[in-house]
Amino acid sequence: MSAGEQSRYLSQLLERSSQRGPFDYILIIKGELLDAAFIGALRAAQPNARIISYQWDSMERYPELVERQALFDRVLTFDHADNARYPNFVLRPTFFRPEIVDATQAATAVPPVDFCFVGWLHHDRLQQVEILRRQIRELGLSSFFYLFTGLRTALELKLAGRGEDVFWRPLPFSRYAEQIAACRIIIDLPHPQQTGLTMRALEAVGTGKKMVTTSRDVALYDFYSPEQFSIIDAQNPRIDPTFLAASLPALPPELVDGYSLRSWALDILGITAPRPFLRKR
Repeated sequence: MSAGEQSRYLSQLLERSSQRGPFDYILIIKGELLDAAFIGALRAAQPNARIISYQWDSMERYPELVERQALFDRVLTFDHADNARYPNFVLRPTFFRPEIVDATQAATAVPPVDFCFVGWLHHDRLQQVEILRRQIRELGLSSFFYLFTGLRTALELKLAGRGEDVFWRPLPFSRYAEQIAACRIIIDLPHPQQTGLTMRALEAVGTGKKMVTTSRDVALYDFYSPEQFSIIDAQNPRIDPTFLAASLPALPPELVDGYSLRSWALDILGITAPRPFLRKR
C-alpha cells in the first residue's frame, strides 16, 4: 500500500467511525498502519470510547509496534513472551471459532483422514510437510495437506514436482472447518519466530482432537497433556507411533470454554478478567 493509499484508507476509517458512533469500545487488532496522529484523531472523534489494542503476532516479528502500544487504554497479547517482557501487555490467547466445533459435531461429506494441516507456505513448511507426508504414508495412514501461496510460487513448485500440496488460493473457511472435523489429528507448524499459541492449537482444545506440533510453547498452557499434544522437532519432524495409540483424556468444559470466541471477546473488552492460562511451575 502506497503512502497515498494508506492516507486515504485511514481517512475513510475516521469518517466511518464518526458516521457510525458514538462507540463505547474500539478494538484495534495489530494496527501496523496506525500512527499516533491517527489514534489522536480517533480519540477526538470518539472521546468516550475505550481504545483497546490486541496483538496476535509476536513483537519480535514487529518491533516497530512496541512503542505504539502506549497510545492505547488497554493492551492485550496472545504471546506469553511479550506478556513477560512488557508489563502492560495482558496475556490473552486467541480462540477457536464455534463453527469448528459445530462442524465436528455434525455429519460431513468430507472423507475422513488421520492427519490434517492447512496454512500459508512460509519458511520451512513445505519441507516439513514433505517429511511428514512421507512418514504418514509409511505408517499406512492418510493425510490432507493444503499450503497456499502466490500464483507464481505455486506454479514454480508444481513445475518442479513439489506442488502436490501447494495451492494459490486459501481454502474457504467452511471447507477448512469440515476438513478439521474429518481428521483425527491436527498438525501445527507455526512460524519459527512466533511464541504465542496458534489458532490450530486452540482448535484442538475446542474439538478435543489430538495435535502434532513443532511449538514447544503448548506445554506452558493449562490445557496441555502429552496424550493430546505431541511436540516434534521443527528441523527433523518425526511422528511418534505410540502417541497415535494413546488414549485421549477429556478436558474440563470450563477450561475449554475459556478459549472460546465468546470468552475471548469478554476478556478483551474487560467485561471479564482473563485467567492466568499458563500452567503453574
